[in-house]
Amino acid sequence: MKHKFSFLLLTMCTLSLFACASNNTNAGRAVGINNSHLDFALLIINAQSDYFEGGSQTLHNSVVVLNNIENILLQYRAMEFDIIHVQQVNTEPHSRLAPFENETLIIMRQSENFVKNELHPFLRKNGINRLIVCGMQTNEAVAEIINECIAFGIRITLITDACAAETQELHNIAIDEMQKNEIRTRITSEYGYGYGF
Repeated sequence: MKHKFSFLLLTMCTLSLFACASNNTNAGRAVGINNSHLDFALLIINAQSDYFEGGSQTLHNSVVVLNNIENILLQYRAMEFDIIHVQQVNTEPHSRLAPFENETLIIMRQSENFVKNELHPFLRKNGINRLIVCGMQTNEAVAEIINECIAFGIRITLITDACAAETQELHNIAIDEMQKNEIRTRITSEYGYGYGF
């Protein structure tokens, strides 16, 4: 009898925790195939093989950044949260970061007005108003996309050690500039399972 009561209590506690997690999630329709009640997604920008070790345009600290992006990506996949990959036209993603079939891939054919014409309409259609961002070219593609998203009212959390630029100085300057737009910043070690806001 004592064991049955303990099992019942454990079950009730578990159900209560799931209920609390659901209540703390804002309503919205995310990218169709995963957790469609969530209004946030992971956005990975320009994770192409050229920017990592051995590539033609290797960026600073790319080995560490690759591990950090992969860590976050694996968390999202494990929790079946929504994942959006932005990739430049005619480029190949790093093999460890390549999109799965059930993840969204948006090709950036030109950087000018990319958010206005491509990304934001997709986010609006799918009820996404918060993005957790990581990727390559902190001072270029990452900064441009983030700043344009903010102009459309998208809330941003940037995982700073899951981004890279040509130098650490360029990376730091870009982050300082983006923080003036009141984005949130986190590092991989303090970030957990999508709830980085």
